[in-house]
Amino acid sequence: MADMEKSLTKHEKQIRTITAKTERINTELQMASRIQEGMLPHEFPPFPQIKALDLYATEYKEYTIDLKPGNKLFIYTDGVPEATDAHEEMFGIDRMMETLNQKPDASPEDTLRNVHEAVNLFVAGAEQFDDLTMLCLEYRGV
Repeated sequence: MADMEKSLTKHEKQIRTITAKTERINTELQMASRIQEGMLPHEFPPFPQIKALDLYATEYKEYTIDLKPGNKLFIYTDGVPEATDAHEEMFGIDRMMETLNQKPDASPEDTLRNVHEAVNLFVAGAEQFDDLTMLCLEYRGV
């Protein structure tokens, strides 16, 4: 019984720590969003009196994703699907998805390597005008 109480006490402490960290992270993310929001002009076109300045802004949507242990998240910039071969054909989202789905159980590191290799094979040395930026993470649970 004493072991069970120790285990429960330890578990409760872990939950409190995780909850506190989650609240801190959410607060920081909300503050960062407000700061970014404040940096965007609220009238368009901004600074209409200054003819030498053209400023455009896009509003981004905020999403919440519930991940379960084992789920992976793959984030990339436009350089991945827009990688082009010598005939100026783009790698595209379909090829990227096909590559990701070939080995769905690959580690995040292997997933990044697989996509990078697939892009390199596709472009076959053709000059690129954008970088490939990718992030893959796997949620392992608490």
